[in-house]
Amino acid sequence: MSPVHEHVASLLGAWALGACSDEETRLIMDHVPHCFSCREESLLLGGTAELLGGRQPRPSLRERTLVGARARRPAAPSVPDYAAPYAAQVSLLDALLAEMSSCDWSTTVIYDWNVQDVVAHLSATDGLVMEQLEAGARSPELAAADVLAEILQAGMARADGAHRANDGADEGFADGMSEEAIGSFDGERSGYGIAADENATVPRGSDATETAADPPEGLAAIGTERDLDARTARLIAQERAREPQETRAAWRAQAEALCARLSEDTGAGLVRLTFPMKVANALVQRAFETWIHARDIAVATGCSLPSPLPGHLHAMASLGVRGLPAALILHEGGPANGESVHVDLKGPGGGEWDLPLGSAAPDKPTVTLALDAMDFCLLAGDRLRPGQVRVELGGDVPLGRRLLAAAPAFSGP
Repeated sequence: MSPVHEHVASLLGAWALGACSDEETRLIMDHVPHCFSCREESLLLGGTAELLGGRQPRPSLRERTLVGARARRPAAPSVPDYAAPYAAQVSLLDALLAEMSSCDWSTTVIYDWNVQDVVAHLSATDGLVMEQLEAGARSPELAAADVLAEILQAGMARADGAHRANDGADEGFADGMSEEAIGSFDGERSGYGIAADENATVPRGSDATETAADPPEGLAAIGTERDLDARTARLIAQERAREPQETRAAWRAQAEALCARLSEDTGAGLVRLTFPMKVANALVQRAFETWIHARDIAVATGCSLPSPLPGHLHAMASLGVRGLPAALILHEGGPANGESVHVDLKGPGGGEWDLPLGSAAPDKPTVTLALDAMDFCLLAGDRLRPGQVRVELGGDVPLGRRLLAAAPAFSGP
């Protein structure tokens, strides 16, 4: 990094509060329009200053600095609190895509997918949520035990298939990434391993009386196909016949349409991705996946992205932690009856959770896990192997290692 960049970065907090001198402000104004990371940081700090009641820079200075950035990065849509992480990650990924050259769009990101393919993959899953909202997501109808039985059945099938020699601890998507890619997050890591809701169930059929809006051009042919892999393959093939910016525009339009359908009441409804989950949790899951793929794209193209706000990171980490009991079932084929876990995630976005891992769980945890919140997210997203995580284990250490191995059970491509 250049000395000018480092100096400007150190001034942005004061600038957002209107505490910079005219000379410092001119330096910031000269640098920010040409620096992606400082431009994004200035936007985030501006919103933070408003929340803190701080004094904003004089409007003319602020507008002169940010008008170019806002033109490139549309504001995140207004959404209920539970969808704020998703809206923010959509906005940040869109800003990254806006900077892409034609050469960047063809860069291989994961598997044999280039940037355009990854965006199509995100569209495929977002579209599944959108279709179910259009059909009318409803309150849960089945008991929690029905959803748990579905996860258990899937876990037993997976366990009966083929046991890995190392119990999956060192395998998974991370093996498809280079060591350079795994280690190039500069301490800012991500993931999207998300479990089904404890109380979630299958949705009712539609009784909506309004006509659903047509999906963005290029997405209509996907229909209501529920297999995520098939949806992704079909949409990738379709989008490869289009210009990358058309794929970006269709993805962004669909994301905005999805946000527009959300309300506080909608969050209690139910949609199905791999397993049933509440709409509110599904939107956090979509934020998680959007974030991790934005990171994948940034790493592959040599770009950088700001970290999620701590509150947004906490929402993503919380959903992953609360999914650990179900992840263990899916990974091993059954619960850990008589066991409970205390999870302590440290750093921005962290928190503490106490969870039963099966029936007859004791009040006092039998195992404790303490690790960095971003490390946990990267582990849950299968971007970091259990052996690469700095974690403090207490109590039943073998059970703790089993939980680390199971954490990525719900991760996807």
